[in-house]
Amino acid sequence: MLRLKVRYFLNDDGMRYFANWLDEVYTITALQDGFKDLRYEIEDGFPVVYLDFESQEKLDRWIDKPQHDELASKIEPYFIKPLEVETED
Repeated sequence: MLRLKVRYFLNDDGMRYFANWLDEVYTITALQDGFKDLRYEIEDGFPVVYLDFESQEKLDRWIDKPQHDELASKIEPYFIKPLEVETED
């Protein structure tokens, strides 16, 4: 299993929008081959998303889909700095 840890640095409007955006992300991502789990926590005032997939290959297939880019484009306007991604095996 592969786990991504994604930290989002959002402005105030982004923080208010985040839960609705993540609901949409979950709805679409949960349908992808290899999806295992998605959850989030607030750490140091910013959301951190944990995304579990069966493998890097299946995650890469999801990342390459236009739907992934569409979801990302909805949250990016709220960034105060770029997101940080870590892989946890």
